[in-house]
Amino acid sequence: MTTPSRLPSDPRMDELFLRYWDNSLTSAEAAELDRWLADDPAMRDQFNELVMQTVAICECHAVSRPGSASVGGARAWSRRQVIGWSGLAAGVVASAVLGLRQWGGEPAPRPVNRATLASASGAVRVGVGAGAGEPARSGQDLLPGETITTEGPNSSARLNLPDGSVIVLVGDTAMTVSGRGRGLVLDRGTATADIRYQESHAEPVSLATAYLTLPRLSGVVMTLGQVLKASEVEVHQGRVTVATPSGERLADVMRGEVLTVGADGDHHKKLIPTTPDEFAWDLSRPLPDGWHVGRRESTTEGPVVRPEFWFDPFHQAVMSQIRSNHQWAHGFFQLHPESVVRVRYRVERPGPSQLCFCVRSAKVGSSETGMMECNEAFVNARPREWRWLEIRAADMFDNPHAPKFGPPWIGFLVIFNTYREDLGLSIAEFQVTRPARPTRQPD
Repeated sequence: MTTPSRLPSDPRMDELFLRYWDNSLTSAEAAELDRWLADDPAMRDQFNELVMQTVAICECHAVSRPGSASVGGARAWSRRQVIGWSGLAAGVVASAVLGLRQWGGEPAPRPVNRATLASASGAVRVGVGAGAGEPARSGQDLLPGETITTEGPNSSARLNLPDGSVIVLVGDTAMTVSGRGRGLVLDRGTATADIRYQESHAEPVSLATAYLTLPRLSGVVMTLGQVLKASEVEVHQGRVTVATPSGERLADVMRGEVLTVGADGDHHKKLIPTTPDEFAWDLSRPLPDGWHVGRRESTTEGPVVRPEFWFDPFHQAVMSQIRSNHQWAHGFFQLHPESVVRVRYRVERPGPSQLCFCVRSAKVGSSETGMMECNEAFVNARPREWRWLEIRAADMFDNPHAPKFGPPWIGFLVIFNTYREDLGLSIAEFQVTRPARPTRQPD
C-alpha cells in the first residue's frame, strides 16, 4: 500500500496547533490561527492533518486528556469528545473557523480575578515558593499558589488586576497569590497597592501577611510591609480594616496613619512620620529588627558597625558589606542636592570601596528607584586612623543607576561595600544633614 505523502508543513502552524491542543493559546495566537484557517486552504489542510494524526494517536493508546476547568461552568466536551462526535477532522476545521473560541481553541476565558504581571525590572522570578521559578515575563498571568519574587534594591514588579487596581513590589520582596486570585500574601518585603473602588457584589480583594489580614480592600492607596517580627500598614488614601489571620478585627487605619502588628499580636497605631531631612545612626542602641548585613560591636572607643560577608545578588558574588534594614515606606531620610553626608570610619588598609544609598521617588505609589554612590570611599584612608568622609548628595550621581527623577530622593537602604575584601572597616558615625540654603539678597 502506498503511504500518502505528508503535506508541506509550516512550523508556525505546528506550534499553534500544539498550543491549541494544550489549551494554552494566547488571545493574539488564537486570532492568528483563526485568520489562517479562514483564509488559507493550505493551512486548513495542515491543521486537518494534525488533528487526524493526534486523534489517531489518542485512540491507539486509549489516552484520555485531562480537561481544563473553565470559569462559568464545566466544558460540555473535551477536545477528543468533540472530535469523536464530529466524526471527521474536517468538522473540526469548520468548528475552528466558525467558532474556535466557543469550545476551547483559545484558553478558557481569563478569570476576572486574575492578577497579571504588567512589568518587571531587575531580578524578578515567578514560581512556587519564594525565590523559585523562572525569570518573570511581562504580561504573564499569576496563578493561585505562585509566588512572585523581586531580588535586590533596584528590582520591582507591577501587578495589574482587571479592574485597574495596581500592586507594586520593590526591593527584596516575595508575594504569593492565594484563593481564586484576588488574595495576595506578602511573605516578606514591601508592596504598595492602589485598589480601585469595588462593587458590593464583587469578589473582594484582600492582602495579608503572617501577622494580619486586610480582608476587603476598596478605594485605598496603601503600603504593606513585612519583616521578621512585624507587619506594617500605612494608608495614604481611604480606610483599611485590619484583622488577625483568624479574622478577628484589630483596627481601622485611616489616611495618614500607620499600624504596626508584632509577631506576638501586639499592635499600635500612629501618624505616618514625615521622612526627615536630618538623620543619624544611634549606635548606643542595638541594631533594629530586620537589619540585613553587618554587626554592631562594642569597643573601648565606643560602639561600631562592622561588615559581614554575604552573597550579593546584584554583583552575583560574596561581598564584604554593611546593609541597613530596609525602610521603603517612609525611608530613613530625604536627600536634596545640598544635603551633606558624613561618615566617621576607620580601615585596617585602604582599598576599593563605596557608600551607596538606594533611593525612591517621593511620589506615593511610584516604583521608581535609583542609586546614589560615593565610589572609592575609603581608597585614600590612612590605615587604622579614624577619618571623616564627607560628600554632598549632588556629587553622588556618577553611576549608571543614578535616579532619573528629581528631589527629594527618599533613602530607604544604606550600603557600605568593600567588595570581595575585608578591609577591616569600622563605622562609628553616619549622619545626613541639610544645611540652610542661603537667602537670596534683594537686588
